[in-house]
Formats: sequence, structure tokens, C-alpha cells
Amino acid sequence: MLPVELIREIIFRYVDDATPEKPTDLVHPSPSSRNQWFDVKPKAYWDSVSSLSLVSRVFRDITLEAWFQTFVVRRPKVHLTGLSTIPGVSQWTRVVHWINPTSFSEGLSLGHFSFKRSLMAFVRLRKLRIAAFPSNHSIILLEMFEELPPTVVELELRYHAWPSPQQLVPTATLLPNLRVLEMHQERAWCSLCNTCNVLRLRDDPVTITYTNGDGLPKLYNRYLAPLLHLRTVRLSAAYTLYGSVGLQDLKTPWRGECGECTSLHLTDEAFVADWEAQNKEEPRPPSLRKVIWTFAPVEEEESSEEDTESDYVDDLTRLQERYWMELDHDSDDDSGWDSLGSGDEN
Repeated sequence: MLPVELIREIIFRYVDDATPEKPTDLVHPSPSSRNQWFDVKPKAYWDSVSSLSLVSRVFRDITLEAWFQTFVVRRPKVHLTGLSTIPGVSQWTRVVHWINPTSFSEGLSLGHFSFKRSLMAFVRLRKLRIAAFPSNHSIILLEMFEELPPTVVELELRYHAWPSPQQLVPTATLLPNLRVLEMHQERAWCSLCNTCNVLRLRDDPVTITYTNGDGLPKLYNRYLAPLLHLRTVRLSAAYTLYGSVGLQDLKTPWRGECGECTSLHLTDEAFVADWEAQNKEEPRPPSLRKVIWTFAPVEEEESSEEDTESDYVDDLTRLQERYWMELDHDSDDDSGWDSLGSGDEN
């Protein structure tokens, strides 16, 4: 038999290779492909790795440890109360992938907003990834948590529709040791008009990397300043080619300003001098070394009375009902696993 250390390396690599890549799109699936939202998997399907657990006791223990490196939370009142079902989960988990519900009413039924949650049971947790949803509760992100382990050094916020700086207020209290922050967002926050919108440019932008601690919207600097260990911030923004100015034309670093403010103000040398002074006066994270902006093109669709929001909600509701019915059917067949996760997810 191979040494346990070698078996461990093989199994961990196998599970890693079976894990789907994270979607790179900045926006949620369009109505024509909305089924994809529920098909996106943050970890390997159990069926793709379960055969390894049948080889021997050693294989089973290592396979479970590798698979539970990521723990998925869709239904907090179920998933966070059954951690003792499989001993070791709280020790194995390194990433918690928290998936927000699609509506406030669904969130209440699934236990998202009934009271604040604690993740302190995951004693070796290093990363929290929150997948938001474009709805009226998408501003509720970190406010859902009462406390987080001090071991968490990475935070990833994906798909939050309106990335207001206010969402970052709890960060300093909940994540004092944060080193990496990633905001995978369609819209960027504009510190000039205090809105967030799709960026409109004349030319395709390229990745912007700031290595001098610059590059954050003004209020982001203010709310992240207490994070003494924050070193890297990754931000994204969608853009369209319907604008009149390119980022290379600017007289100042671009920090997430909207297309209109970028065109009107950041090309004006007199305005830029005052704007730079304001940004320099703003406190900022003392250890910040790198701010990276990446961009993705997006097609702006004209609204139509035939494609109403109510139609979208109705269709999505039907999809959810079918999804949860299938999930509950699976859990009836394997109740022990369901106490730990959503069928095939944990």
C-alpha cells in the first residue's frame, strides 16, 4: 500500500481537479439562462469523488477531509446546526461559501435573517465567500454574522448588485485580521455622485494595478482603514463602449468613478487637483500594498414591457420550488448528509 502521505496528496489533487471553476461573469445569469444560477457549484459534486471513500477507511477519512475543505451554506438553520454529524468537519473546513437566497421571504424561511449567525465552530476557517443575489436584501451581507473566527484572512463578496461602502462597515469588527478582500461586482461605487452604475467608456480598459496603496474609492478607504493587516484588494467593474472617454485620458487615478463623472470631472485639471487633495486626506489601510481593478464587457439590454420583473420573479420562484423539492427528495434518502448540507453540496 502507498504511504498515507502520498495517498493524501493524490486524493486532495483529485478533489481539486473535480471542483468546477468559479464563474468569471460579473453579472447573474440572464433570464434565458437563469437555470445556471442553481447549477453553479463551489465545490466538487459528491458523486464525482464518493467512489474514493469506498476503498478503505483511510481513503474515506482523507476523501471527506478534502471534500469538506469548502462548506456550503444555503440553509443556515440546517447546515450550521448539524456539524457534529460527521466528526472533523469543523476542523477540516477552510472556506465557507455562503449563498444568499433570492428573496427576503425565502431568506426568512431558510433561516438567513431570523437572527445573526456565528461561524466560530470552524476553528481553521481562512476564507468567507458570500454569493449575494440582485434583490432588495442584497445589502445584507456581513450584517448576517454575529462573529467570525479570527483565523479568517480572506473575504470574497460576489454578485452584490449595489456595492455601497456601507456594506464594509462591519468588516473591521468581524474580520480584524483580514488580508485579502475581493469584491466581484458588476457596478463600481462612484465617490463623486455616491451611486453605482455600469461604467461607460470609449475604449476597452485593461487591468489596473496600484501598488502604492491608492486605487480605492474614498469611502472604501475610510471604512477599511482600521484593518491593519489588509494588503490586497481586488475589485471588478463591468463596462460598455457607449462612452466618450477612456481611462487612459484621465488626469488622475481612476477609483471606481461612474462613466458620467469620469467624463465630466476626471478630465478637468482644476477639479482633479482638489479631488486628489480630498483623497489624500482620507485615512486608508496602513498595510495596503496592492489594489487591482479588472474589467469585463457587458451588454446593456433595453427594458421591455413584455419582459417584466414580475414575469422574472414568477419563473424564478417556480425554478426554486422545483430545486428545493428535488433537494428535499434527495435528503429523504440520506438524512445524515442533509443535516450537514444541501444534498450534494456538503
